[in-house]
Amino acid sequence: MNRRAAIVTLISAAAAGLCGNAEAAELGPKQIALLILRVLAYDRNLKARSDGKTASIVVLFQEGNQASESLQIDMENALEDLSSGAIISGLAVKVTSYAYANPTALDARLSSLRAVGLFVCSGLGDAIPNISTVVRKRSVLSFTLNTAFVKSGLSIGFANADDRVHIVVNLPATRAEGVDLDASLLRIADLYR
Repeated sequence: MNRRAAIVTLISAAAAGLCGNAEAAELGPKQIALLILRVLAYDRNLKARSDGKTASIVVLFQEGNQASESLQIDMENALEDLSSGAIISGLAVKVTSYAYANPTALDARLSSLRAVGLFVCSGLGDAIPNISTVVRKRSVLSFTLNTAFVKSGLSIGFANADDRVHIVVNLPATRAEGVDLDASLLRIADLYR
């Protein structure tokens, strides 16, 4: 099986549980977590962006925002469940959460972890320009469920439409974050240029 077919198969398998019927309107945390891990696996610069041993993923949330805190708990649990014992590009996966306070603190946290991925929860719309600046500086691939966040500077978004999962990619943002996504993944994504 060639690389493109493998990517399509893996993404389709991740999404299969999401689009079986019109009533499956929301992406569940496990499906999102699986998609995040799959996308990271197709970043050709992943190992160079890591500490060489660990693929650290941070779940960023807004403390005091109930929706953000709820999504943070769900995503951290789902990512930990799926990544337990997982190896991506020779790297063990580590998941942690962080409450957003300001860009300086986020920069220090991402730097200390040598994070490769950042999932941005709801409730952080006003902070997206600052978050985007930090992830670009630290070469961290950003993910979100909010496609407006992708248009505002984050890299990867996930959405349901037309009874299927859409991966939305902001190409300039991925490049600015030091990410080199496999062309096969880009062919099946909705691109924002």
